[in-house]
Amino acid sequence: MTHLFADGAVTERVHTAMPALIVVAVATAVHAGADALAVYAATRLALETAAEADLQILDLAPKVELEA
Repeated sequence: MTHLFADGAVTERVHTAMPALIVVAVATAVHAGADALAVYAATRLALETAAEADLQILDLAPKVELEA
């Protein structure tokens, strides 16, 4: 990235810095994809966990002895 801020013509600097710019763009895209996947997985897992907990409560509730 230091090539981008070096002396010289703008087109030369951008052309020289292109590999670093591509790496930054790919890293940003991977980060965004991983973040989206993590949010999707967390949402799906939360829904499944809540549903399973509800089913277990409904299954165990009739088995509890009531005392006055």
